[in-house]
Amino acid sequence: MQSKKKWFVVFILLAALAGAAFYFLYFIRTPAYALNEARVALQQHDSAKFSRYVDVPSVMDNAFEDIIKAESKINNDNVFSNPFALGILHMLKPSVVDLMTQEALDKIAAKPDNTPKQPADPVPDAMKRNLERHIPIQNLTVKDLKLSKHEGETAKATLVLRDKDLEKDFIAELLMQQNDKGDWQIKKVSNLADFIVQL
Repeated sequence: MQSKKKWFVVFILLAALAGAAFYFLYFIRTPAYALNEARVALQQHDSAKFSRYVDVPSVMDNAFEDIIKAESKINNDNVFSNPFALGILHMLKPSVVDLMTQEALDKIAAKPDNTPKQPADPVPDAMKRNLERHIPIQNLTVKDLKLSKHEGETAKATLVLRDKDLEKDFIAELLMQQNDKGDWQIKKVSNLADFIVQL
């Protein structure tokens, strides 16, 4: 009888060790884990942790192009066919993306708007404000976030956002990739241009 108890305890310990090994060696390196950690970081206003699982500069870099595409669709005017306008946009892009990235991280960290800021370059700042008016973030709440596809080094997630004013759901498709450290990160909102046109 004593021998059976010993084997049972050994079995429980081995099962616990296997579970811990699975968690630390496999699960924390999955897109599902990264999505959950990004959600927790957002709730906890932890911008450093959020940046580990969301490549904010990459998301903003892609968003810059997609917002311009959406504005072209909305206004029925193809900015990309005008080489002069395209040249100016690409010249301003790094400054605008940096401003958008910093502001996004400040909002995640819940820094109040009245904190002293360094004077912004008026042209990129005005352009950033113009781009932001297309996405009324204050009206949107996260309704659902889940992994939809995982193939090799890429994964896709679905983010369901609820617009409180319109009382309507919108779906954002997130592209994820694994970085050099082995962490999965959200890199891009794949359907952002269409999402903005819908809004």
